[in-house]
Amino acid sequence: MALTDNLISFFEFESGAILVDAVGAANNLTDVNTVTSVTGKVGNGSHFVSSSSQTLKHASNTSLQMGDIDFSIALWIKIVSAGGGVQQCFVSKWNGATDNREYMVEINDTTVAKAEFRVSNNGVAVKTAVTTASISSGTYGFVVAYHDSVNNLIGVSLNGAAAQTASHTTGVLAGSAEFRVGSLGTDAAFLNGDLDQVGIWKRVLSSAEITTLYNSGNGLSYAAMGVVSLPLPLSTMSWF
Repeated sequence: MALTDNLISFFEFESGAILVDAVGAANNLTDVNTVTSVTGKVGNGSHFVSSSSQTLKHASNTSLQMGDIDFSIALWIKIVSAGGGVQQCFVSKWNGATDNREYMVEINDTTVAKAEFRVSNNGVAVKTAVTTASISSGTYGFVVAYHDSVNNLIGVSLNGAAAQTASHTTGVLAGSAEFRVGSLGTDAAFLNGDLDQVGIWKRVLSSAEITTLYNSGNGLSYAAMGVVSLPLPLSTMSWF
């Protein structure tokens, strides 16, 4: 199995191509309030300033909608500051104003900056999984979130550690919320920090794939992903 199997979108945020989906142009992003390019985990990354309400977005479509299927989201995140009750969203398809909550990956809005994965099956009710460890400010951390439709779980992990999971039996809404990078669809929870190597798969990543993407803390480029082949695990849940 190749890391690129069932990869829907991958955003590397390279300089001059910060809006480009490396998988194909269908999900290229639109810039709001001038997100800038900075040194990333792999090559360049994207820099968001929360006070400037910066975000990247794409209209809802079937590739970015999920429903009751397997999917994973992986990303590298470096936050300027964390904690203090400030919610900061990394990736979302989530609009609470119109009851179109679908999925989001963020820092939770408590005093401890843990990575959090939220999903909703109907746009209103919310299920949450939260990492045990916190994200350190000023340094890149690797976050993977997933929905397992077979084992009825959601989970989220930080820096390749075992995922923290929560039972979820009702799937995920395939709604009309915009896809956002760096905020919620309600123009809220803006990120203050950097993002790099954001990938979305319509399958659950295996433990070997997580390890490969983490790459001893160095990350992996899209080009390198295309030449890495891994055996299909006996169970996609073998790493949890």
